[in-house]
Amino acid sequence: MSQFDYETWAAGILSRKNRDHILGWKADALAELARSALPIRSALEIGCAEGHVIHFIKEKLGIETCYGADIADGFLAEARRLYPHITFL
Repeated sequence: MSQFDYETWAAGILSRKNRDHILGWKADALAELARSALPIRSALEIGCAEGHVIHFIKEKLGIETCYGADIADGFLAEARRLYPHITFL
């Protein structure tokens, strides 16, 4: 499998503003579902890309320990830069 090119993706069709809006909506929907479940102490997002969704989930639900995982090193590097309070694998 070839490594995903983060720079090419980041310069893609969606602007950062539109991307953040879409991801924020996704995080809101997931947070609403999670509120009706058992208390959440930690969370893991697989395929986290830049980490926006796991960050929004962490903030909205007040989860202390969060992890993000992705196969693309470029995404993980950007996620670590943007959200140093989350562990990216």
